[in-house]
Amino acid sequence: MNHDILLRDLARLKLSARLLITVRQQYRSKVADLTRRKDVFRALGQLGKVELVDAAIAKIKIEIVDVEFALIEDGQRLMSLCAAIDEAGVPRELILNVLGANTAEWDTPEITKYGDKAIHLIAVLDLENSATKHDGIEIKPLKWCHTMAFMNALKTSSKLDRAVHEGANEFFGGAFGDYRERPVIERLAGVQS
Repeated sequence: MNHDILLRDLARLKLSARLLITVRQQYRSKVADLTRRKDVFRALGQLGKVELVDAAIAKIKIEIVDVEFALIEDGQRLMSLCAAIDEAGVPRELILNVLGANTAEWDTPEITKYGDKAIHLIAVLDLENSATKHDGIEIKPLKWCHTMAFMNALKTSSKLDRAVHEGANEFFGGAFGDYRERPVIERLAGVQS
């Protein structure tokens, strides 16, 4: 595939992720604001308004879930796109340029050692928008999407859950004990029985 197309797709994915993160933050702020208003209405005894605010909060929370799934999907697309970028042999400098990496970090020992894959530049070396001193998820949206997709896969795939558990046990000398397969509902809910 053409390098320009792959890099354009990476830039679009970065923009999509940033927009989704911004929308999610706005929704969360709105829920917090509505929750404060609900408390005031409750204190004033205006229960009809409390019910209206509860309904509005419920609708917004559904939208937040939709946005979070879109972030996970962007993370899944990112992994596939990075694999395609690597397969096409896109020069690292072009990838770093699209990521907004600080040019002073383009030729460091860490880049030489770990920067052989596009996903490593984002998720391992943390170079996305490294020219800025800010470190929020809206500044590094691709890394956030990657993390969300990985965490989702860890929760929903018993095979990955087992592999990570066994790998962590091997690395940390058995600190996590024997693997116990959890029911999918338990994995998705993030609870342990």
